[in-house]
Amino acid sequence: MNFSCDVDVFRGWAEAVCFGTFSERVRRLYNVANVYKRAQGEGTIRAVEGLEEFRARHREALVWENLLPVGARRRNWRQTLVSDGFVVVRHPDLAATLAIADEFAERVRLIAA
Repeated sequence: MNFSCDVDVFRGWAEAVCFGTFSERVRRLYNVANVYKRAQGEGTIRAVEGLEEFRARHREALVWENLLPVGARRRNWRQTLVSDGFVVVRHPDLAATLAIADEFAERVRLIAA
């Protein structure tokens, strides 16, 4: 909701709990997609392919990037909800949002060895 409405849901929640009101103006401005990634291979992240190109093309649509950095150990998929990382993208147009998310899923790769 934070990313789709440009509203601080946490501040609104605190206001509602403390004062019984919610004064945040909520209107949906964007469609939002989360894309989770698992690295290919085992062990340590050795490379992230395609990320710089993706950033250059979609900088304004990329609102949260949380990928394991090069040198980090892969996460145990049985013990995590976020896999080896994820991004959140947004755009006012649903088709554009889905296309951006698909591009990230297809072109960005985490490589482990």
